[in-house]
Amino acid sequence: MFVDSRLKEDFDSGHIPNSLNLPYEEFEKHFPLVKDRLLSYQQLVIYCDGSECATSLLLARTLQDEGYQNIRVFFGGFVEWKKAGLPIEGS
Repeated sequence: MFVDSRLKEDFDSGHIPNSLNLPYEEFEKHFPLVKDRLLSYQQLVIYCDGSECATSLLLARTLQDEGYQNIRVFFGGFVEWKKAGLPIEGS
């Protein structure tokens, strides 16, 4: 499952299809709403805007603290996804 660590406004403007929005900067508010969808046995791929953005790495660490083990970080993030011409959802 792809997990977008950007703010909702950024997520709404475009994101990887079927990804889940869990903004790192609003983790405490959003995590209780999505934690049931983040099954601990499922691989999570965390991304943000790209290599200049650190929220994906910070969210990955936070989720590890919550007990999630199968986590990867997509360092190229949404910028690289778009640049590759892959499908996107949102505006």
